[in-house]
Amino acid sequence: TQKVLNGKLTWGVKESFRRYVLGAGSITPAGGAAKNGDLFDFAFGKGELDVKKQKLNASFEGNLRFQYAAHGIDMTFANPRVDATGKSGTLYVDVKNAAGSRTGVAFATLDLSKTDYRTKNGVLALNSVPAAFTADGAAAFANDTTGSRYKAGDPIDPLTFSVAVDKDATLPSTGGSTGGSTNGGATGGSTGGTGGTAGGGSVGGNLADTGAEIPAGALLTTSGVVIAAGAGAVFLARRRRTAQV
Repeated sequence: TQKVLNGKLTWGVKESFRRYVLGAGSITPAGGAAKNGDLFDFAFGKGELDVKKQKLNASFEGNLRFQYAAHGIDMTFANPRVDATGKSGTLYVDVKNAAGSRTGVAFATLDLSKTDYRTKNGVLALNSVPAAFTADGAAAFANDTTGSRYKAGDPIDPLTFSVAVDKDATLPSTGGSTGGSTNGGATGGSTGGTGGTAGGGSVGGNLADTGAEIPAGALLTTSGVVIAAGAGAVFLARRRRTAQV
C-alpha cells in the first residue's frame, strides 16, 4: 500500500441539474473547490493506493452549493471520496439539503471495468469514469411534493481524477468539460476540452448556429451558375485578345 501524496478531482455532479439551477440560480464553490470550465475541481485530502490488490481510497475537499430560490432549492454537495476495488467503486459525498445534513452518503456507483491501476511517472490518472446514482444519491434530490426526479442507475457526470504517490510527480491538467472518453481508463490526458463546442469550426456547424439552412439543390444550382459565368468570361477575354491581334 502506497500513501497518496497529492491528487485532484474534476466533477460537476449532474449536468442537467446544473444547467437547470444556473437558469435562474447559482452554484458556489468553496472550501477547496474551484470552478474549472463547466465543471469544478476539488482539492486533495488524503488517500491510499494498492496497485497489486487494485484498491484506491482517495478523499477530496471542497463543496458546491446549488441555490435556486424561486424553486426552493438550496443544496450542498461536499468532500467527495472515491473508494475503488477492482472494476467497481463508490463515490461518497456529504449532502446538505432541506431534510438536513448527512455525511458519507453512498452517492454513486463507479464503472472501473477498463481501469488499469498501475501508475505512470508516479501518477494514477483516470479520465471520465462513468458514474450512476445509487438509491441514496437519487433520494438526495427529493422534495416534499413529488419526491426525486431521479432514480438509482441514472447516469451523472463522470469523474476525472488523478492521484500521485511520488512527491515529485506532476498531476495532469483537466479541461473542465463533461465531454471526452467515458472508458474510465488510466490516461494522462484531459477531460475532453473542445468536445462540447457548438459547430466545431465547420461550415455545417456555423450554419446550424445561426439557424440557416441552404438546400443542397440550391447550392448545386448556384455553383453551376458561378462555373458557367466564369467560363463565359474566359471565352470573351480570348475573343478580345484575338480581335486585337
